[in-house]
Amino acid sequence: MKQKRWMAILMSMVLLCSMLPMAVLAAGPAISIPSGSSWLGSVFGDLGGAPTDTNFAITEDAAKGTVVLKSTGDKGKIATSTSASEGMAYYYQGISQADNFELSAKATVNTWTANGQVSFGIMLRSNKLDNASQSSYTGDYVAVGALDQKMEAFYKQGVFNSSTNPVKKITNFSATAPGVGIGYELSIKKSGNVFVVRIDNETRVIDNFTGSLAYAGLYAARNTTVTFSDVTFTKDTRSPIQLKLDYSAMKTDYFVSDSLDLTGLKVTAVYPDNLEKELSASDYIVSGFDNTKAGASSILVNFNGQTASVPLQVKPLIVTALDIQYLPAKTDYYLNEAFDPQGLTVLGQYNYGNEWVPLASSQYAFSIPAQDATVYNSTYQFKTAGVKTVTARSTVTSTTYKTFDVTVRNAQLTGLDIQPPHKTMYFVGDSFVQDGLAVTGNYSDNSKEKLLRSEYTLTAPDMSSAGTKTIEVSTYKGAPKGTFSITVNPQAIVGSQVTAYPKTTYLIGEAFDPAGMEISTVYSSKLEKLPVGQYTLNLDAFDNTKAGVYEIPIVPVYTAIPPTVLKVTVAEPKEYAWKSIRFGQSTSSTNNTVTWNEDGSVKLVALEGGGKITGDHDGITFYYTELDAVKDNFELSADIKVIAYAKEPHDGQESFGIMARDAIGTPGDSSVFASNIAAIGGYSGGTTKPNGTQLFVRTGVTAPNGGSQGIQNSMLSSVKPALSNTYPAANYKLTLIKTNNGFTGRLNNGTEDSFYVPDIMTVQDGSKMYVGFYTARLATIEVSNKQLKVTAAETDAPRKEPVKPSVTPDVNFEGLTRTSLTAYSLGLKSNVDGKVTIKRGSSYIAQEAAMQAGKTLTLATTVTANTYTNFSAIFVPDDDKQSLTSYDKIVKNLTVDMKSFDNGDIYVSPAATSASGGDGTIGNPLDLDTAIDYVKAGQRILLLDGHYVRSTKINIQKGNDGTAEARKYLIAAPGAKPILDFDKKSEGAVLSGHYWHVKGIDFTRSAANTKGFTVGGSNNIVESSRFYDNGDTGLQISRTDESESNKALWPSNNLILNCESFDNVDPSNNNADGFAAKLTSGTGNIFRGDISHNNIDDGWDLYTKAGTGAIGSVLIENSIAYQNGTLTNGRVGEGDKNGFKLGGEGIHVPHVIRNSLAFGNGAYGFASNSNPGVRAESTNIAFNNAKGNLNFTTYSGIQTDFRIDGFISYQKDYTAKDNYPAQLNSAANYFFNGTKSLNQLGDQLTDANFASLVPVLPYLRDVDGSIIRGDFLKLLTGKPDTPDTPDTPDTPGTPGTSNATSGSSGGSSVGAMEIVSGGVSITSQSINKVTAGKTVATVVIDDEALTKAIRAVENNEIANRTIFIEVNSTELAARVEVPASVLRGSAVILSIRANGVAYHLPSQVIDVDALAKVLGIDAAGVTLAVEIERDAASDSLLAKIKEQGVALLSKPVAFHLSAEGNGKTIAVNDFGRTYVARSLMLDRTVDADQATAVLIHPETGGLTFVPAIFREANGQTEVTLKRPGNSLYAIVQSSASFEDVNGHWSQAEVELLASKRVIQGVSAHSFAPDAQITRAEFAALLVRAFGLNEETSTRFSDVPANSWYAGTVGASAKAGFIDGFEDGSFKPNERITREQMAIMIKRAMSLAGRTTAVDLKQLDKFSDSKELSTWSKDAVAGVLSAGIVNGVTATTFVPAAPATRSEAAVMLKRLLQLVQFIN
Repeated sequence: MKQKRWMAILMSMVLLCSMLPMAVLAAGPAISIPSGSSWLGSVFGDLGGAPTDTNFAITEDAAKGTVVLKSTGDKGKIATSTSASEGMAYYYQGISQADNFELSAKATVNTWTANGQVSFGIMLRSNKLDNASQSSYTGDYVAVGALDQKMEAFYKQGVFNSSTNPVKKITNFSATAPGVGIGYELSIKKSGNVFVVRIDNETRVIDNFTGSLAYAGLYAARNTTVTFSDVTFTKDTRSPIQLKLDYSAMKTDYFVSDSLDLTGLKVTAVYPDNLEKELSASDYIVSGFDNTKAGASSILVNFNGQTASVPLQVKPLIVTALDIQYLPAKTDYYLNEAFDPQGLTVLGQYNYGNEWVPLASSQYAFSIPAQDATVYNSTYQFKTAGVKTVTARSTVTSTTYKTFDVTVRNAQLTGLDIQPPHKTMYFVGDSFVQDGLAVTGNYSDNSKEKLLRSEYTLTAPDMSSAGTKTIEVSTYKGAPKGTFSITVNPQAIVGSQVTAYPKTTYLIGEAFDPAGMEISTVYSSKLEKLPVGQYTLNLDAFDNTKAGVYEIPIVPVYTAIPPTVLKVTVAEPKEYAWKSIRFGQSTSSTNNTVTWNEDGSVKLVALEGGGKITGDHDGITFYYTELDAVKDNFELSADIKVIAYAKEPHDGQESFGIMARDAIGTPGDSSVFASNIAAIGGYSGGTTKPNGTQLFVRTGVTAPNGGSQGIQNSMLSSVKPALSNTYPAANYKLTLIKTNNGFTGRLNNGTEDSFYVPDIMTVQDGSKMYVGFYTARLATIEVSNKQLKVTAAETDAPRKEPVKPSVTPDVNFEGLTRTSLTAYSLGLKSNVDGKVTIKRGSSYIAQEAAMQAGKTLTLATTVTANTYTNFSAIFVPDDDKQSLTSYDKIVKNLTVDMKSFDNGDIYVSPAATSASGGDGTIGNPLDLDTAIDYVKAGQRILLLDGHYVRSTKINIQKGNDGTAEARKYLIAAPGAKPILDFDKKSEGAVLSGHYWHVKGIDFTRSAANTKGFTVGGSNNIVESSRFYDNGDTGLQISRTDESESNKALWPSNNLILNCESFDNVDPSNNNADGFAAKLTSGTGNIFRGDISHNNIDDGWDLYTKAGTGAIGSVLIENSIAYQNGTLTNGRVGEGDKNGFKLGGEGIHVPHVIRNSLAFGNGAYGFASNSNPGVRAESTNIAFNNAKGNLNFTTYSGIQTDFRIDGFISYQKDYTAKDNYPAQLNSAANYFFNGTKSLNQLGDQLTDANFASLVPVLPYLRDVDGSIIRGDFLKLLTGKPDTPDTPDTPDTPGTPGTSNATSGSSGGSSVGAMEIVSGGVSITSQSINKVTAGKTVATVVIDDEALTKAIRAVENNEIANRTIFIEVNSTELAARVEVPASVLRGSAVILSIRANGVAYHLPSQVIDVDALAKVLGIDAAGVTLAVEIERDAASDSLLAKIKEQGVALLSKPVAFHLSAEGNGKTIAVNDFGRTYVARSLMLDRTVDADQATAVLIHPETGGLTFVPAIFREANGQTEVTLKRPGNSLYAIVQSSASFEDVNGHWSQAEVELLASKRVIQGVSAHSFAPDAQITRAEFAALLVRAFGLNEETSTRFSDVPANSWYAGTVGASAKAGFIDGFEDGSFKPNERITREQMAIMIKRAMSLAGRTTAVDLKQLDKFSDSKELSTWSKDAVAGVLSAGIVNGVTATTFVPAAPATRSEAAVMLKRLLQLVQFIN
């Protein structure tokens, strides 16, 4: 019985529950707070419906110390404007009204959709509900956080009234507007009834709150998710009974606007037991300070309910000084002209302070002496000529003033010249149009001046009657007047016209309906509406039973008005066929679908990533019908239910709605497809733009793969469409209307807008247009109550051109405002045509210069050194043929500060500010922005160690450039690791300048949707830097001037070297790459040695858009991309997730990638991304990429041009096969087919082919910054697994390489000879020999091969006569053997190349017969052997080199040449007077002024200068060394300076040659530039400069063998630099004269092969030329012609004068540059 009773009860409950509303049964908010927590949670208030776990969540994580509050789906709000209500997720504790406490937390925004009711932060409030919804719910509160799309404090008390008791707001915080990823430190401190609210480091006081409070907590409302951390709630239980103040040491006297200074204030709290305790400044709150008005005042000290006051005295503001920053634009006047202050800027200094402040015009007044001018219309009119003094006097402090002068010409106005306006013929009732009227004043001094419109007046013509009207022109400037005439004709009736159209398209059987029609009489220049009844309609011809176009006569009753006709169309009823299609980029059959529902509605789906709407093209789900684009207009409407639309935050390419387009793509084709469109619906157009309901059109598309003229859009509702605010939950009806004028969009039956684009539907498919409903990217909608009305365009209202709005003229300066150069490029751009006059200070630098709208006028000018220079521009718009809102002149001012810091390197520190007054020395560093603006070309900015937290971007502006010879440097100081942290508040670094070198710096935490580093300039190097945790791509190369369409000016030739980019993520979770060169990057950009990992989107992105066209080709080499698509914290992205994404939109760009790795990426390792022209060269390796290792494909119909060589694809964890054209299979490429990695021969890779398949992360780098790859993915030599097939080679080589084969005992065989640019190339294969314990790759060239090569050079008359022989080996030592006898009598150059090093050996330097004689054999038996050995120095020798204070830029290379035969070997080390060239490559760019080639002395490690030229190309440097001998060489870098040459005229030359180790100081810190130089010293300089070996033997009687100069004098004599004197002496210690120096320099030129014309006539310009010795005249004339030596003055040479050390250095530098021994 009991069992039956319980069963009945249970069934009753089930039945009852089934009858309850679903809202009651819905899940409540997700609140997860641990049981032991002191916090509670509730979702309550004006929520817009019962709270659910879908829309609200409160999650406390005790382990992490965080709480996450979620409020989404347009639920909840903080309403504060026209009404007050609150609905929120609230995490709180209870409090009492008397409690004193501080609640603080860090709030980090996870999601944020901006509108006026989205909010989060800390809130104290009077009431709450327990998880319940109640409309219009409100209470008292104090809050700080996000509201109104900014960070602010706000509070409400009592009954809300928008006028008398609104919600009060404190908005003057500088914190960044809320956005995803941004964090804020928030707090509210309560002390009695006073509150301190804090956002980050800014505090504000609320001292007038009278409401009640019962709860304190954290909240989120509307559409945001926020993580709160570091939550602290501290109550202060101290209860004082009194406060005692001691303000005797405190400042109590203030001026108006002064800041409060509490220094010296002592506050003591008295407690009930009379215990007194002094309070700290953080204990109490000070309120009531008012610095806005003078008089007695006070402040109130508040502490836990007790208060005490401090009396203050606020004194009136005193202007203690005035100054003129900018003079008025007009400072030259004629008599009777009025003083014009436009452009004047007056500065004031207040209260004896140091700061100058621009004054408003109301803060000063002008005066001009009465004898000079009279008052005229609130200004002055000049009555006398001369220089006049104008006084600007403070209106606050009348005793303070400043004067300036203007000039009044002694000339009177004598007449006016009138150029009549364009229009002189009118009709009665027309308005007079002044356009084109020009008035010029003639003056008594025969000068002329055009008058502005504001300077003359016209008599008003009588336009009410016909006739000739004379208009008088007069001016206040003088009595003369001018006139011109216009003709006013009577209005005549010329016809009638339909001016408002009724319905004009009817279906058969429908009656004509005149509703809405309006008829007007047409006069000569006006329309006049005819009342109904004043015309009749003749419907006799209208036949609604038959389709056709009919004319309905309209006959006015007044017979003088000619009749008109209304054309209407009668059409057959037509059923329009509706179809569905998906097409365009990123669409797929999975993501893009259309479903027809049983109720007649249609569901369109575009899942995440399913298509896109961009500025140029679309990928959409489309449900549509076809109409005639020429004959049809239409109105299409429907109720739209938005089931899903755009994630939070949106990514800018999602959209839905109604669309008309002029072309559609091929069904199912995911190629780029562009068309002209008009649409209404959900749309944003960008990640940072509002996402609401918009009307938008795309125009300018002429081909499906082409670009456009962009999108025009109009916001109809800024509320993001969602399920809760669209049909049927709310009215959401979209209507798109096509008329003969273009398109109109309407939301519901109210808000609408139009675009005049009448022809966009007929561009591509001619007469077809496609009209329907669409979704893209992330949008699911249901379309109900669809209505389509089609009308005949022929009879619809005709096209009417819109009136173009008048333009408001403007003009602005362009260019740097801070510079380190006195040469200055001044730019000016206007938006209308006009003329400009430009002044520098008071001097004119341009007058009446013509300007064209939108084009920059550039002037080359100068600024004053180490101060400021003011410029003023006076722009007068042309009043000819342009409609403007004003034709008055515009004055703009600009101040350019010039400054330089000449102490060498500029040091910056994170602690320095612009106000610190630093000088850039290490002891007094600058702030970073100042250093960037004022650094000179060739100068380095050194960032000291530290965390540079910023709220603004690093801005290296366009025009802030280095040069090819002298870059600007932004680098870490030695040992420093500076971090530039943008604190999620701004864009990162923007490099728009050219020739910068950035090195060793971290760039992190840029704001949401902004990049960490943007390279917009050219020829820059970014090296050894890191980019992480930025709000978009880590580093991107793209234009930074969005208006720059000239591709030649897009960023080019930039090198990104040895950098790393990781953990970059944008708010949409799908766009931030590690590195990118895309959209608008130019040619020649290189990424070398870079690593990109764990970025939310791609490792590299080289995307190209159809709209902007192909970017320049990019080179990526020696780089690594891994684990992209997932951050290091495990967060998985929603983007593409490729390692290397190498293109976009099917556009051919021949990007090159070589020797790079991609592994563990979330999609493809190497992806062409539809670019049909990618080149993958030289052993790229892809491993374990989730979607596939290789995807080189493009869209259908596009011809591919892929090149792949030496590609290795290997998978362990995935089965996705590689995608590529089959013809790219080769023996060198190993592609993964889904199960195996095979080459064309069938060779299979296995684990055994790799040293390791386990990455060791992170990667390390060597001292040069190169990546140490280690064993991971290192290929082992050996034989891959080979299928047992007869045609499989027996000995396949290492994948992607070829095996070396054994040759004869002597060496390799010659494979081929071919003529190449500059000579003949002999291709051969090396064998390895072991000699003296080292492996040497050896190539042997036989007689026949070398003979053929020499003949080929001679027979083809090849100018360079070079025979190239390459040793293809990775061994450090390489050797080439050639038969010496074949070279006899030839004149060729043997260019031996190995491992990036080349030896260019002229055959003429080899005396084969002499060598044979020494070897004791016939010449035919002599073999010449050339050896090149890299890394040829021992560790001990390297240590000795580094002890000399130089940095090695290359590892030492040894060059050897030997002759062998008859069992003997002799070294060939002396080439006499022939400088033999060698070259090597550096994988970086270097400063040629500080880098030098050196000969290394193998025993001592000593370094000697070697002549060398440095040439940069593609981020590398080729160094060509020149020396008449062999040895061990290296490239080093050093810098040298001497205290006594600072500021000396020879400083640059001395420091250059000292850095290159050509000259030395007399001590470590001194050069003695003005000391005289001896003959021995100058000889030594020449020997060092020309890289000669010392010769100890000497023929001079006065040069002892043990003297320091014996070797250099001997070498000078051997080289022919010196002869000595007749008595056999050299006189080494005598001061060398200028003519002796000229002789030695001329002979040195000859040694280097440089001759110069000798013109003795040029000696005639010197008055002392007769003092020249006969033996020196030719030499002096020669060095004068060469520009090496100059006269002491323009007319004297002073040949016998002793030369100084500085003169010698300068001449030597000129000599070395002339003979191309240095750059």
